[in-house]
Amino acid sequence: MLSARSHAIMHGSRALRCRAVGPTAVCARVPRRHMAVHAQAARDPAPIKVLGISGSLGKNSANTGLLQAAARRMPAGASMEMADVGSLPLYNDDLWQGKDDDSALPEPIRRLRAQVAAADVVVFGCPEYNGSVTPALKNALDWGSKKPCVYSGKVACVLGAGGGAGTARAQMHLYNIASFLNITIPGYPNGCLQINRYAPGSGIDMVSGQVTDKELEDRIAATVANTIEYARTLKQAAQARQLVSASN
Repeated sequence: MLSARSHAIMHGSRALRCRAVGPTAVCARVPRRHMAVHAQAARDPAPIKVLGISGSLGKNSANTGLLQAAARRMPAGASMEMADVGSLPLYNDDLWQGKDDDSALPEPIRRLRAQVAAADVVVFGCPEYNGSVTPALKNALDWGSKKPCVYSGKVACVLGAGGGAGTARAQMHLYNIASFLNITIPGYPNGCLQINRYAPGSGIDMVSGQVTDKELEDRIAATVANTIEYARTLKQAAQARQLVSASN
């Protein structure tokens, strides 16, 4: 059955007054067709598409390594691909050529925008340069921000490896940008990872940038899995709303 959260999202302010019962929810008024909707939603869990976007262009980037670790540990029903932000030109409004869609844009930009639009979850690998996000990451965000904003409505989490506070300042700036673009980062900042890669036993290889520690990989996997579950709840609720509408 759908979770209590899914019921609440599905019914919205005009709820059928669902009450939580353990991990499930039961409607106060239960037409048979309504119960069939819940049964179908439970049988057909929503597949989740995940897009990894690294703010580093370095071949052996630790932040790209965090995303690669996440990709190795995708939960059931989820798949992950990586965006290539290194191929994007710097943002230039002239490249739109006055059009209201992305048809005039270079192919690398259109490819990124299509990847973001198709994704349910975006996982950001967030380095910190001079106390903020990197130009590469900001550029990827800017290219998806209009005509329309393909990031709007996405669910995201942030993984960051750096010195000291582990990219915390950059993640704070990224959160502000994400809020402006209508990206939800559940549980920020507790739902994000901030890793001091230079600390002894960090679990990140200093040469390759790869995650070498199982405990760190477990933390990455748990952070991303929680975000995926949040996105799946939203997606299942949207599907259930469509089924209810179709059955009326």
